[in-house]
Amino acid sequence: MTTATAQRPAQARARAAAPSSASEPRSGPSAVLTVLVLGCLAVFAFWWTGTATSAGTTPGTALLSAGELAGLLASFLVCAQVLLVARVPWFERAVGFDKLASWHRSLGTTVVLLVMTHVLFMIV
Repeated sequence: MTTATAQRPAQARARAAAPSSASEPRSGPSAVLTVLVLGCLAVFAFWWTGTATSAGTTPGTALLSAGELAGLLASFLVCAQVLLVARVPWFERAVGFDKLASWHRSLGTTVVLLVMTHVLFMIV
């Protein structure tokens, strides 16, 4: 009985001395958002340089080009989705799984809308 009570104050002091990860600001979320935005800009730049100059001259070619861009962005964001829920240890520690799951949910809606836009614009 005395051993159990003697260990409790020591454990309490060790917990109090350890820094709380919840109170520390994380730089991971802003870095991840920056990488996602830069990736989307890179996809847009590749699409822009690979699209013919006559792509927007008629409504049909404009819709076709918009459908291509939607498909490219959707494919990039699907890859980001996989990374968000892959449970990579260093990535999860840097950002936090709650944040990753939240981003996965919100990006999922965006990806589905982009895929639907891609299909619709490529058919029209």
